[in-house]
Amino acid sequence: MTKTVDMTQGNITSQLIHFAVPLLFGNVFQLLYNTVDCIIVGNYVGKDALAAIGGTTHLISAAVGFFNGLSIGAGILIAQYFGAHHIRAMRRAIHTTVLGMTVLGIVLSLVGMLASPLVLKLIATPDAVFVAANGYLKIYFGGFLFLILYNMGSGVLRAVGDSRHPVYFLIVSSAINIVLDLLFVVGFGWGIRGAAVATVIAEVVSTVLVGVLLCTADAPYRVRLRELTVDVKMLGRIIHIGLPGAVSSSIISLSNTVMQKYINVFGSACIAGFASFAKLDSIAILPMTSLAFAASTFVAQNFGAGNIRRAEQGIRKTLLLCLVALGTVSVVLWIGAPVLIALFNREREVLWYGSLFVRLTAPFYILCCASMILSQSMRGMGHIFKPIIISFCGFVLFRQVFLFIVTRLTDSFYPVALAYPFAWPITTLSCALYCRHIIQKAVSRAVDKTEDALYHSR
Repeated sequence: MTKTVDMTQGNITSQLIHFAVPLLFGNVFQLLYNTVDCIIVGNYVGKDALAAIGGTTHLISAAVGFFNGLSIGAGILIAQYFGAHHIRAMRRAIHTTVLGMTVLGIVLSLVGMLASPLVLKLIATPDAVFVAANGYLKIYFGGFLFLILYNMGSGVLRAVGDSRHPVYFLIVSSAINIVLDLLFVVGFGWGIRGAAVATVIAEVVSTVLVGVLLCTADAPYRVRLRELTVDVKMLGRIIHIGLPGAVSSSIISLSNTVMQKYINVFGSACIAGFASFAKLDSIAILPMTSLAFAASTFVAQNFGAGNIRRAEQGIRKTLLLCLVALGTVSVVLWIGAPVLIALFNREREVLWYGSLFVRLTAPFYILCCASMILSQSMRGMGHIFKPIIISFCGFVLFRQVFLFIVTRLTDSFYPVALAYPFAWPITTLSCALYCRHIIQKAVSRAVDKTEDALYHSR
């Protein structure tokens, strides 16, 4: 039987760490899929192939982010039901999520394969990398359903406090991905297409593993095929919580895809350098991503149980943990930027562009950390739309307006690179102010209910 974790009682720091560490390792191994593709392709095929994968990263992230947003919404609802011990409602939410995600995953896979060439043209992908990038995307989206089902199944497990099994499954599938990457790209000479095929096969394995666990677990969250149905009312709740985050995540990634258009102007070396930086950036933010999801589950369970002050304490402790982790990561990245970029490609121009991206971004990671944790915590409280609006204004509107203006004032590369981290300060401040408002309002309501109960008991 899989162990679940009730976060409404016990030591807060210990619970956050024990939940986040396995999630961190899980995220590391999931990230290895595309990172290993970049490392092997960048070293054995060349900078154009690396640029081809890098140029597709944000488009893939937009699709993944949409479904992850829905999965997070479902996970928050499941965690709230779990914290409140509403098992029947939790089961309806789980089975509705499984069936709904399957249908939507099939639709998005088809749309992704058909729309890939158009999107690549819209972001001015250079001819030198267009064909390879298009082939990579078509294969990747062909197996996209398996990635969606894995993330959905892992989300169910995390909602009830099990962050360990998803890690075990990703270790297995990541090892398979690495072996197949070497076999298909280096051994068979399939190039970028071989990397895509290896990724899809690894995703199939992880999906099968999480599916078997969910269908055989001796636990209340066990998935039974005969119970798969769409509860319209429950689906409405999942969409209400998850859709704003899904749309926001996709919009932000699509905004970064548009940013890719400004990067593409500087040529293949810059695209490859940005692709290398993007992988390091993804690794750097893993501690905050893991802690943010831990905070989201912690806050959701405690809000579901009415423990407002405990939820607030959890947010503060999560911020402290994340600030320590990201401060360390920032220093390491600043010092080791050239060495780390060289893992992907050793050409002089690629190293210069990649190292510059890293060093211009690293000092801002602490602000990004606070923004992500506060945003996920607000979602755990059930407040969805405000953090979405804040993120949209900071990560989308600000970046696009900034890029539109600076690229008309100068041809310099530096302002384009700074568009990425410059969005974090204002977003973090806005999140902090609204999160404080939500907590104060919730505490006030709790006090009013207590006073009413005392009055009527006299």
